[in-house]
Amino acid sequence: MKKSLQMFFGIVGLIAAVLWALNGVPFTEIIQAFQGMNGFLLMIVFVLTLSNLLIRSLVWKNIAGTLTHLTVKNALTSYVFGVFSNLFLPFKLGDVAQGYALGKDQRVSTVSAVSAVLIQRVFEIGSLLVVMLAIAVRFSVPYLYERRTLALVLIFLVVVSTILLLLKKKLSIVTFVNKTIARYSPGFAQSAAFVIENFIRGTSAIQNIHVVIKVVILSIISWGVQICMIKFTADALAINIDFVASSVVLLIINIGLLVPLAPGNIGTFQVLGIIALSFYSVTKTRALAFSIVYQVIQGIPVIIGGTVSLILYLKKQQVSV
Repeated sequence: MKKSLQMFFGIVGLIAAVLWALNGVPFTEIIQAFQGMNGFLLMIVFVLTLSNLLIRSLVWKNIAGTLTHLTVKNALTSYVFGVFSNLFLPFKLGDVAQGYALGKDQRVSTVSAVSAVLIQRVFEIGSLLVVMLAIAVRFSVPYLYERRTLALVLIFLVVVSTILLLLKKKLSIVTFVNKTIARYSPGFAQSAAFVIENFIRGTSAIQNIHVVIKVVILSIISWGVQICMIKFTADALAINIDFVASSVVLLIINIGLLVPLAPGNIGTFQVLGIIALSFYSVTKTRALAFSIVYQVIQGIPVIIGGTVSLILYLKKQQVSV
């Protein structure tokens, strides 16, 4: 029932977002904006998109590498598969698909692989906070942005503290769960203890200082690449914003997408793009054109790479059978 309600509100929110984004927008101006795009700059954005996928895959390689030996190719394949799945699955369920695919491909616990994806998201949020702090030194952000930033900091601190506590008290937690549940169901107690133990094991990357340093550096570089992508996409559409403004636009969009409602964030991405660019007096028409172009450029390599990854994954499953 709960999932049905979430799906219902997600669909309603998607429809409302699309209607709001299209309301009052003359389509002839959208077409004119597309026709006047700078193809060379868009090609640069496409190359940066590919580079960012590789950087994010290296982040995933370092995190999942604490569970199993992972090549760059395997890391890229499983990461792109997860992003690809998120285009079609709501509520970030592609993250589960990413962990499941890695677990089956590398023969590690699926629970550990999925919890490793959670750690990847923790690092993304942590590096995002670092970038936001750097921008705040030079830019006075709107009140809404500040409020969400505070909430993001609190959530991040709670999540990291919880993970560290789980790692520190791993043996005690598993033993307690096993003994407590065993009083009622010995079989279920063993299963629950197994799941908890493997979940905690998947978060072990956060304890390795060398992995943490590499992942944080790669994540910050990734955000830098995405800022450049925003800037060059805006330039291609004759939208005049500097790198600081591009940073704020990127961060507002990503903060808004932390709780995705629709597959591929279609509609919600456009609404957030329009809101973010409105701070810089960009018209709704041009902001809508920007958000469409930016999302399409990011989606093309993900769709192609995700399809290839899916085919390779299915072939491996057939061979193993």
